[in-house]
Amino acid sequence: AAARTVTIVLDGRTHEVPCEPGERVLAAAQRAGLEPPFSCEEGYCSCCMAKLTAGEVEMATNDCLTPDLLEEGWVLTCQSECKGPGVKVEYPD
Repeated sequence: AAARTVTIVLDGRTHEVPCEPGERVLAAAQRAGLEPPFSCEEGYCSCCMAKLTAGEVEMATNDCLTPDLLEEGWVLTCQSECKGPGVKVEYPD
């Protein structure tokens, strides 16, 4: 599978970041030199949550986001893998 690009909005700035197959959004952001919020990287704390505003991701683990938050589009970037083109996540300010 080919690398994809994920759009990451962090601190009001938009970044286009390459995301390798199987790579999590948080890891791609860090590899690109961004400093998004995170803590446990295990899907428990929700520090890395961002709103998915376009595209599709699949979370490997989710032990903290409620069904209501999921319905609103929130994802854990430490657990989210891009599942198609056009993924965009926006971290809260």
